[in-house]
Amino acid sequence: MKMRPFSRDDFETYRSWYTDPELNHQLGPMAMGDVWLEYVLQESPPKEFSFFENGALVAVIGIESPEAGRSTHYITAIAVDPANKRKGIGRRALAILIDEHSQNIEPPTKWVAWVDESNGIASSFFTELNWVQADERDSDDMLKFSLEM
Repeated sequence: MKMRPFSRDDFETYRSWYTDPELNHQLGPMAMGDVWLEYVLQESPPKEFSFFENGALVAVIGIESPEAGRSTHYITAIAVDPANKRKGIGRRALAILIDEHSQNIEPPTKWVAWVDESNGIASSFFTELNWVQADERDSDDMLKFSLEM
């Protein structure tokens, strides 16, 4: 699997994934698609990453990098091509992303993901990867999962 920053060339394929009712419910809708794309393409350092297998886009993961003086990265979204879900793609993509960002001069010491309480698939995903669910929730009542490095 190969990773690179999200590009304009990835967008139409990525947007097509939102026709999947489950993905659209958990991450969508993609109503502001063009606005989102322009925002993503201007971000420096990149905050959205594309993952490819055999030349095909199979996953997109968004992150928020730590603020100056902090060491926590935040996962903002993980999307897997609906035609390839439940094949370990999300796990492999997340492992690559974390490994790549751990190579930085000041690697993160913690990763955090907020998950909607109704998203049992995402909760199971992080639990199976040994992320710890915290007792605290955010203002939207989202569940907090974290991974200490």
